[in-house]
Amino acid sequence: MKDQGLRKRVDAARVLKSWKEAVGEATAAVSVPRKFQDGNLFVHIENGAWRTEIGYRQEEIKNKLNKLLGEVIVKKIILQ
Repeated sequence: MKDQGLRKRVDAARVLKSWKEAVGEATAAVSVPRKFQDGNLFVHIENGAWRTEIGYRQEEIKNKLNKLLGEVIVKKIILQ
């Protein structure tokens, strides 16, 4: 049970650390991954135009994150 909790924390750290590489410099400058929980990545977006842009790219970003991580960890990106 303790190992599972540790695994969740490690996965969360890996996902949050990989955000910038997955989305690129420009998108990373206007977005902040806030939390990763139960396969959901919660991302704060600075403004509506960027929220729309990232919304269109959600599937692409999710797939790139999972590829960088070497396994399917991110199941959904939730924009805030």
